[in-house]
Amino acid sequence: MSESTVSPGESLVVAGEGAEPGATVTITVTRSSSASPGAGTRVVAAGPVLARLLVASRPLAQGVIVLGRTTAAADGSFRITVTLPSSLQAGVYTLTATSGGEVLGVSTIRVVAAGTGGLPFTGADVGPGLAVGAGLIVAGGLLLLTVRRRRIALGAEEALAGMEALAAAGASRTERERLPE
Repeated sequence: MSESTVSPGESLVVAGEGAEPGATVTITVTRSSSASPGAGTRVVAAGPVLARLLVASRPLAQGVIVLGRTTAAADGSFRITVTLPSSLQAGVYTLTATSGGEVLGVSTIRVVAAGTGGLPFTGADVGPGLAVGAGLIVAGGLLLLTVRRRRIALGAEEALAGMEALAAAGASRTERERLPE
């Protein structure tokens, strides 16, 4: 198989060996009930003997779709480019190559919705966290600005009160000028 993750309508290459020379090889796709034939095992490709064992150990799935047929070469090898139906839903499927009732190979593929790519999303949605963080930064800045303005206003009131006290006490103008503003 050329790929293990594909999109509906995409083409892929199926190649293998083990067919009788000149025999017709049929490529089919069926929806799988699980991603792998056994717990923790993922089959990407299998030879004729392993393929027969895998098919015998799993019940046949409903809805077999024939993707294409080709003729085996003189050495029993085959190669064909097939196109997945554009109506194929996202999920796990099994591609099977058969000839004369014999399973030549199987491959498990994952079909993903068109445009989503083959890679899974493994990160977190950081948008809400960034919005909350930005809001907290703005709130902190406004609080700092308010406190600073209040301190300046209180400082000016204290200086004015001090000057008035000095004036009332009869301090000279030069003493009042030495006070910080």
